[in-house]
Amino acid sequence: MDVHRWSHRSLLWAAALVLAALTLGMAFAHTLELPQKMGYGPSLWATLNQTLYQYFAVVGGPVEVLNVGVLVGLAVTERRPRPRSWGLLVAACCFGAALVVWFAVVQPANVQVSSWSVNAVPASWEGWRARWEYGHAARFLLMIVGYTSLVLAALRWGLERESSTRSGTDRHTVATR
Repeated sequence: MDVHRWSHRSLLWAAALVLAALTLGMAFAHTLELPQKMGYGPSLWATLNQTLYQYFAVVGGPVEVLNVGVLVGLAVTERRPRPRSWGLLVAACCFGAALVVWFAVVQPANVQVSSWSVNAVPASWEGWRARWEYGHAARFLLMIVGYTSLVLAALRWGLERESSTRSGTDRHTVATR
């Protein structure tokens, strides 16, 4: 692997794929937990939400915001519309929409749950639980569509780059000949 041939664009694609995978992984974990957590009682559910997800906020939040930023940046750098441009646009929109869902649906539930005493959960707790759990499931659906679009766009970009390298039109290859 010749790292000297890696362009800034290649590194941006790699960052987009890694950040999107990390973000998708968090949403997938929440979705996998949903069936079991919907059966938990109020005290256990509140305890889990107040203790288990601290690093999702501290690490996951910045990763998710950075992911959206990199996807938008990568989409903006497309010089002309191509099929991969649409995949990038779909990915940026899906991950951006998932972030909006977090702020509009999940975060208000986080605020409520964090104020509860696990020994005195309010009667409305099931509504907040549903909002939190299904909000994360909706985010996962948006992210899996976005990630699939991103992967397909990256594959197309790689194929286009390989084709241009073979034909001698890739500026990085031409410069090293």
